[in-house]
Amino acid sequence: NSFSMRFEAGSTLVLALTATAVQAFPSLTTSIPNFREVRVSLPARQMRACSLLRSSTPANASESDVRKLRAAGLRTVLDLRDEDEAALDPGRRLLLAHFPLSCGPCASGGATRNVNLLDETLVRHGIYRRLLKQPRSLAKLAALKSESKLALGRDQRERAARQLETATAQILSGVKLEDVYFWVLQRRGPVIREALELCA
Repeated sequence: NSFSMRFEAGSTLVLALTATAVQAFPSLTTSIPNFREVRVSLPARQMRACSLLRSSTPANASESDVRKLRAAGLRTVLDLRDEDEAALDPGRRLLLAHFPLSCGPCASGGATRNVNLLDETLVRHGIYRRLLKQPRSLAKLAALKSESKLALGRDQRERAARQLETATAQILSGVKLEDVYFWVLQRRGPVIREALELCA
């Protein structure tokens, strides 16, 4: 089985395909952004059957892309976001027409599954845990939050709200992609297992 994974603007997507023979075959080229095989090196322009693919959103896949993927044995599109977030992607969604949304076991004709790996609560929890190790920053945010709600004058409340927004942005700017990956691994073990089992 092979599947593809995407991380873009806080979201992740995975495609999964199944091929029958474990052998090399000509590599796929598509117009899908960031589409490639994740692999150890093989001769140029070849990909293995039962390989791992990844991509950005497949919502704008062309008719030619869909034909190529089906011919290569694509069985499952595994989107590591919830359905609502995935639905925001612009595009004609031609791949979804051939791999409809499914909640049960993947159908023989192929299916799209949503397995949410990243959401606001995960990021919020990660930032909160980080703030607990930075008591001064936490105290500053708490004071600004209180002032923005409780200050008597409107100007004072608005100034505190702007300062709170700036302080929050500074904290968020310190979050690296590897931090998010760590939070996913730390708190989404069962979801990762589900995703891997769907593509096994």
